Amino acid sequence: GFTPPPVSKSTPEPTEQPVARTTVDPVGPLPIPPAARTTPAEPDCVKALKQLGASIEAFNGSITDGQCRVENAVEMTSFRTESQLIEFPDRPILACAFALRFAEWIKESAAPIVIAQSKSPIGKLHTGPGYQCRGRNGDITAKISEHGFGNAVDIESFTLADGRRIVVTDAPQ
Repeated sequence: GFTPPPVSKSTPEPTEQPVARTTVDPVGPLPIPPAARTTPAEPDCVKALKQLGASIEAFNGSITDGQCRVENAVEMTSFRTESQLIEFPDRPILACAFALRFAEWIKESAAPIVIAQSKSPIGKLHTGPGYQCRGRNGDITAKISEHGFGNAVDIESFTLADGRRIVVTDAPQ
């Protein structure tokens, strides 16, 4: 039989206990308790997000569920460019580093393009939940989607400041 070697006194105790994988509804977001929202673990990222114009709520450290883990999670509520306030009604939960890239994309690409083409600024950006612990394309047997790490967001539609709505659809195959 196998006898494990003795543990030396210098071996640190593990800080995390293994968690049993849970079954997750592939189409619904996981509930995150409001008590988890406190000071962020990555203050420089949060500071950069706020300086760029994002309004966020930060979580204390990471969100973990089975194979899914969002490092330095933030919930985006709105984003202010030089000329407009864009609301996020779905309040997507994203990894802070991804949220920063997403905010930069809005500022540098999405907002100017929408204004140039529609002659109206974006009022609301509908994204869905951002973080979802699910397989790719909603398939529970597939590899974990980047949504499960807070590194993806779905742009569903834009509501323009003048009330018009632009719905984003799948590209034709």
